[in-house]
Amino acid sequence: MRANKRGVSLMVGYALLIVIAIGLAAIVYPFLKARLPEERVECPADLSISIEEASCNRADWSVTVRMLNRGLFNITGAYIRFAEADRSVRPQINVGRELYLTGINPRPLGPGQGTPNLTYSIGDLSPLPEDGNFVVEVQPAIFRKGVLVPCSNKIVTQTIPCISEVIGWLGDDDEDEFGCDGSWDPMQDCSNVHDKQWDTYGTASIESLATYYANYTTPSNALPGSNWTIKFGNDEFISINIPTTCWNIEKLQFRIDIDNTPLNPRDELIRFSCSKNDGSGWESLYTRTRGFPPDISLTNLYEEKVWWKLRS
Repeated sequence: MRANKRGVSLMVGYALLIVIAIGLAAIVYPFLKARLPEERVECPADLSISIEEASCNRADWSVTVRMLNRGLFNITGAYIRFAEADRSVRPQINVGRELYLTGINPRPLGPGQGTPNLTYSIGDLSPLPEDGNFVVEVQPAIFRKGVLVPCSNKIVTQTIPCISEVIGWLGDDDEDEFGCDGSWDPMQDCSNVHDKQWDTYGTASIESLATYYANYTTPSNALPGSNWTIKFGNDEFISINIPTTCWNIEKLQFRIDIDNTPLNPRDELIRFSCSKNDGSGWESLYTRTRGFPPDISLTNLYEEKVWWKLRS
């Protein structure tokens, strides 16, 4: 009988050990799983992103990156990281902005499509060492099971200095292309708007409409925040901040519509617009109406220019 009791107690002991082991596993597994590395996803071989330009500015503690999709697939998002060159672990600087590759709305970057200059604050990383190089790291990402997952095999880096950049302004009244449409006054025609003389003007013929177009090539070191300045009316100047919806790293397009038709006093006389960079049309920037009594001199268009905000 003693042997039987001993055998039973051993079985109970083994059973308790098994139960305890299972219980511990149930507790420890979620803890360990949360600390395991994320799923490693390899992007297709024909997916490729490059860093076209990168800079680090100590003046305002910012990093600016411009990228290009050199592959054959859309790139859904990107993780951008920055640190000293000798650090192997680099903190992400675009947290919450991974999908904003076009700079406006969450939108994939198509094949051959480039990003605008994307600027991110690195104030949390300062102070940075005075000497030495830094690394900008870009890791493209794709959606996998509804979650944005970084590609493990497509990381690109670029080594750059971090300097105090001097921000300057450059006035440019030499359009690469200009065009005239509609009916212009024979004595004050469209050529006066393009003669770089700020005391001559063009205007629409009486009871007519006229349109002036100006295209500018964007300098490679130009920054968002550049301005478009126009002289019109009776020696009146207006300076308009170019909105991000029209900002393009290659070319900016502007339009001025003049209305000299004798309609009611609430109708517009002159309107300034810029071409949206998504190709959806023109965005109105400023409009002047006739008022009462109507001020026809508002249709006088003297000249226009772009003030580029530049980084050195």
